[in-house]
Amino acid sequence: MYVILWHSWIDSALLRKGRLLGRYEFKPLCIEKSLLLLDKLGVPEFPVSEPMTLADIYNYKEKNFGNSVNHRERIGFKMNGVAEEV
Repeated sequence: MYVILWHSWIDSALLRKGRLLGRYEFKPLCIEKSLLLLDKLGVPEFPVSEPMTLADIYNYKEKNFGNSVNHRERIGFKMNGVAEEV
């Protein structure tokens, strides 16, 4: 069985002995390694000014909408001046 977690919080029960075969944490690559990977992907002229995650590198053409995990837009209606979230 394979479990892939992309959240920053992992239930401690999953980390107990005998429950995982391995644990990998992918942190952002340094600027030099980011540039090397982008070059291997055929994107030699992409500007890199800070460490990049693998998601940022492999999706370099995509628009960045910010950190959607910590950023929540409020959606709802105002009734009598009071906002009600949907």
